[in-house]
Amino acid sequence: MAKNEIFEELILSVACSHPAAPVSGDPVRLKKLTGVALTGEGDGGNIATEATVDFTDKVWDLTVDDNGITTPGTGTAIAVGDPIYYHDTATGTPATNLNNTPASADGLFGVALEAVATNGTATIRVLHKGAAV
Repeated sequence: MAKNEIFEELILSVACSHPAAPVSGDPVRLKKLTGVALTGEGDGGNIATEATVDFTDKVWDLTVDDNGITTPGTGTAIAVGDPIYYHDTATGTPATNLNNTPASADGLFGVALEAVATNGTATIRVLHKGAAV
């Protein structure tokens, strides 16, 4: 290991760009960097404006919406291996910030490891790509 390595895993307490007050398990965004909140804002010893966020490559069960790749709302289904994007404006029912539409995305989140039906919203396994900026 290099002597100048600071973190083995990128888990930090930060003030997220979105959502304003994340809770544990939420996908989150810090500018173009995405991750999953491990604590709610102000919890786990964090100051009131920060949450502990895991920015590393991991597989998470997350709710994802098939919002259509070329025309939002048209639906094209999500296949294993399709990119998943973070959007500040939620889509689907239940509402989620993760979908397969690159247009107006606030950040690339990762890759679907399970399928979502056309125009569907489902909780699936997603490989979060921590270096996806």
